[in-house]
Amino acid sequence: MCARYCSQAALLALLLGLALGQSYENDWDQPLDFSCPEGQLISYVNSYHSNYYEDRRWRFYCRNANYGAVTSCEWTSDYVNDWDGALSYMCPENMALAGVASVHSNYYEDRRLKFKCCGHAGYKMDSCILTGELHAPDKELKYFVPDGSVLGGWVSEHFDVSEDRIHRMIVCKFNK
Repeated sequence: MCARYCSQAALLALLLGLALGQSYENDWDQPLDFSCPEGQLISYVNSYHSNYYEDRRWRFYCRNANYGAVTSCEWTSDYVNDWDGALSYMCPENMALAGVASVHSNYYEDRRLKFKCCGHAGYKMDSCILTGELHAPDKELKYFVPDGSVLGGWVSEHFDVSEDRIHRMIVCKFNK
């Protein structure tokens, strides 16, 4: 479930959240508006798809950035993708993902997304890689950000046949 990159603390937080029945951040066909607590970045992304609603529910976990003081945070001014369109978003230079917002359309059976990125004093983001597809159409997405890494961006493509998006992440290192 956690693969080799999951820290013991992240695994414990996930198992505790599941045991306590932690709910998802959005309901079917409803807006999503999630932000990590101040000083934290997204460390885990979980989502599952309903063929009945043709939508996804989302859950996130955050962890302390441990990259110095947060110097600034900002949301994208608008949604970064069009309905049924490809999404390719990278946080501004030396910033990482700390929030996700979206709206759903029953007409398009798709979501448009916005992102919140935060920067940390004295650290530079580099060595970014694009993951492979994190799930198959209509299947659950579970992704732990490896220890020592951050989410620098998000990539997805919508498929009309399954009325679902396939997601990939841009994972980077923060270095002094």
